[in-house]
Amino acid sequence: MLPDSFPVISGFDIHGAVIPMKKVGGDYLDFLDSFPEQLGVVVADVTGNGLDAALIMVTFRAYLHAMVKSDLAMRVVMSRINRLVHEATGGERFITPALKEYED
Repeated sequence: MLPDSFPVISGFDIHGAVIPMKKVGGDYLDFLDSFPEQLGVVVADVTGNGLDAALIMVTFRAYLHAMVKSDLAMRVVMSRINRLVHEATGGERFITPALKEYED
């Protein structure tokens, strides 16, 4: 999943591209602008591929965007999302996310 648009930040050229394969997958790139004067960059991947991985990633994205708006610490957000994904998949799948916050 790629965002519909990329943030415009002075001093940065931010772009992304997708090179489609023959299968649907669970790759994810996104930007979170819910932080005051910060930009959050998220890169993630779900284990496996196919429709299952894609649906898990869409669910992860929804959880992330909903919880980031709650002003919780990112470690709390990720812990809760981890628990929700584990419950939803029965522990058979996992997501490897990386989140970095950049100060304006």
